[in-house]
Amino acid sequence: YEFPSENMQDPTDTELKENYEKYDIKPLPSRKIAGYDALCFGYTNEDVNYEYCYSEKGIPLYMKTVAKGSSAELTATDVKTSVADSEFVLPASPQKLPSIPNY
Repeated sequence: YEFPSENMQDPTDTELKENYEKYDIKPLPSRKIAGYDALCFGYTNEDVNYEYCYSEKGIPLYMKTVAKGSSAELTATDVKTSVADSEFVLPASPQKLPSIPNY
């Protein structure tokens, strides 16, 4: 498996490239996610299972981690490759995030 983009700064990407022999990396069936053809792979590290899917241009579309009976899963539902400058304008004052305790 060739990782999709050299510009990605995902530590998982670097760790897998440098220490691939520690992992049981397997290609998984491709699938369509958020309208994109996704290249998928999975690997196991100790008791943790990971699954990742990327577009051919390196856009992360799916990530799943399963460890000791719990799991976390993220799936892209909409992907835009261009963003208006207004999306990067910061709020005038800080805002609390109610979903994060003690923040």
